[in-house]
Amino acid sequence: MNHFILYKNLLPQKDFTFQLPNGYFITFDSEPEQVTFENTTYYISGDFISNKQLLENFQSSNLKSFKGHFYLIRQTKDSLEIYSSFLNILPIYFLSGYTIVSSNFNHIIKAYQKELTVDKKFILECLLFNYGFFNRTFFKEISLLPANTSLSINFTAIHENKVYDTSALFEPSNVKLSENELADLFIKTSKSYFPDSTTHVAFTGGFDGRTIVSCGLYYNIQFKTFSFGKPENDDVSIPEKNAIELNIPYQSLNLGNASYLEKDYIQSAIDFNQSSVGGNGFIYSHVSYASKKLAKESNYLLAGYFGSELFRALHIEGAVSSEALLFLFNTDDEVTIRNYLLKYVGFEFIHKHEFENEINELILELINYKNNLPKQLTKNQKMYVFVFEEIFRKLFGQWIVAQQEYLIVRTPFLDYEFINELLKTNFAGANADFLTKNPYKRMNGQVVYAHIIKKTNSTILYQKTGKGYRPIDIINKLYLTKLIGAFALKKLKRKVRKENLDNLSIISGDKSSFLNSLLNSNYNALFNTAKIVSQIPSLKPYMNEKQRDNILMSAALSSQLNQLKSEIKSNSA
Repeated sequence: MNHFILYKNLLPQKDFTFQLPNGYFITFDSEPEQVTFENTTYYISGDFISNKQLLENFQSSNLKSFKGHFYLIRQTKDSLEIYSSFLNILPIYFLSGYTIVSSNFNHIIKAYQKELTVDKKFILECLLFNYGFFNRTFFKEISLLPANTSLSINFTAIHENKVYDTSALFEPSNVKLSENELADLFIKTSKSYFPDSTTHVAFTGGFDGRTIVSCGLYYNIQFKTFSFGKPENDDVSIPEKNAIELNIPYQSLNLGNASYLEKDYIQSAIDFNQSSVGGNGFIYSHVSYASKKLAKESNYLLAGYFGSELFRALHIEGAVSSEALLFLFNTDDEVTIRNYLLKYVGFEFIHKHEFENEINELILELINYKNNLPKQLTKNQKMYVFVFEEIFRKLFGQWIVAQQEYLIVRTPFLDYEFINELLKTNFAGANADFLTKNPYKRMNGQVVYAHIIKKTNSTILYQKTGKGYRPIDIINKLYLTKLIGAFALKKLKRKVRKENLDNLSIISGDKSSFLNSLLNSNYNALFNTAKIVSQIPSLKPYMNEKQRDNILMSAALSSQLNQLKSEIKSNSA
């Protein structure tokens, strides 16, 4: 990723530095792409897929329609505008007063060279939700630009400008596409995301990846497929078998071998932690590892990110929707919310006396956020405003940022044209009943997957997925018994056996030596690091998932804070 940093009279000029209005300079890591129309120059960093001629008549309201994950910096004679693509999936960080703005958090720390104040509320947010809830970072002086927001700089002032209102996506429409029409629309929009050069497509046991594979085959695109995990993992064994039947290249990245467990796991975890802000490299080590490996063969990675969240209503706790998030949106009584958050079990590895004021203040902020959501939306749609504005960029965005250190990531499901039409129908997860447990209602969105596959590849249509059924079973009543059988078997398995939490070697990856180094830190008085390290031996493949995540998120935050404070001390020395 070609990162940029915008600064005002702070840094020496380097290669790829451009002077801007009002005493600002902008520096890129490498030469940026430039597009000029008369007196306007655009600097592009990242993957701008749409036709660049569209920039000639650019308006900020058009930004959402441009495909790809990119930064767009628009310079005129007396102003500068900084944009991140649809939903601000790629982050923009800024120092108080906007004296430094950057696509990279660590760039700001290195440039500032002064002490920074730890933001305890950000730590609490990450422990509660697995990512920051608001636009905070580890330090009070550095903030994250909100979703669908740009920065505008001229001779007199700097402004944050709202580019798009997410709640507008949920407005009802009299024109609603059928499942067949939605399938046609996705097939059409997906074509733009397949590049001309070598690419890998993530192919797992679920529907997202195989839908993209199906479209690629429909367009006769040359690509390779992959998945990762231990060999017995369904996300490895099922696509491997499917790929043989389809006669397409496939490789599995074995996360169970000694090399990964003993060396690659911890290094990839560190890499992920360094690229993210509050991310959990101990959970997502495989994200950095896979992209680094694939970059040796490909320039591009097509991933099914966002697909499940668009089609399937959130209903169970996990990495995307934590228990705290579901409780917050499902509970109306403010006293109940307050009592729950004060006693939240995820706080067991922090010194709570250090956070007393911050916990109380954060609880009020969370309640106010929920109360200020648009009144006309349903309960489920209100939660989906948060999904679109925060989860998409703070969870999946972290993955994309980590991966784009090595290759270009494209996500065909995050396409404004498609999403805008999907959200006018009952096939969208946002339009389902709130936290519905009904499997048939939750499967409503999968109907679109099945119709896309039906129109693009007949072999995949009849291939078994990791869910125990085939795409054809969803849309053909003749196979209803197969669908019911798959549901019943899955429910039985959940009752008689616990889920193996180590399919990605999250537990068995060697982390002991790295975590022990936390005990030697002079910077970290907020976490009970001794307790964190003592809990590492208790990690087991069939333990409680929430307890596992509490331990590893606390470890990730503690280690990131330790590293950042060490860097700040070194920079300011």
